[in-house]
Amino acid sequence: VEEMVIHSSGSQISKQEIRAYVLQKRRTLLPEEKQRWDEALLERLHPLFPSAGTAVYAYTSVRGEASTEYLIDELLKRGCRVALPRADGCQEADAPKALVITPGVGFSKDGNRIGYGAGYYDRFFAAEPDHMAVGICYGFQLFPAFETEKHDKKMAYIVTPEQTIKVL
Repeated sequence: VEEMVIHSSGSQISKQEIRAYVLQKRRTLLPEEKQRWDEALLERLHPLFPSAGTAVYAYTSVRGEASTEYLIDELLKRGCRVALPRADGCQEADAPKALVITPGVGFSKDGNRIGYGAGYYDRFFAAEPDHMAVGICYGFQLFPAFETEKHDKKMAYIVTPEQTIKVL
């Protein structure tokens, strides 16, 4: 697997460089490869699933993100309540300690996350800090380190098709 490396000057990779790299890689994924990775992610996530009746916050995958389709189906079969980001007028989940399956463009091995830049998850975690955040991604979205900001929420776990990293 091709890996993006830290600049030879020793400086960290910028968020913009990571976004450009990851978004290009996601556009070129073969459907069979993506499905295999998504199935492997589901298997790795099984040990983190909560008990029946418990709420889990997830997301609907878009633009080549690690798919949540299998994950949501499995959680519902197990009797979990699944909440997705809402449009105006929908019922709120009201589960301030729910596990949050968190998307990202990139993650660092020490639990940091890069989103798309709009700050949606940063604001969510600032308003509801007691959630356990689990970042899911493909292996090429995992980096040694990158620039962070003080408001960035660390993930408790980062799960890829190849590994589960416990951070917190």
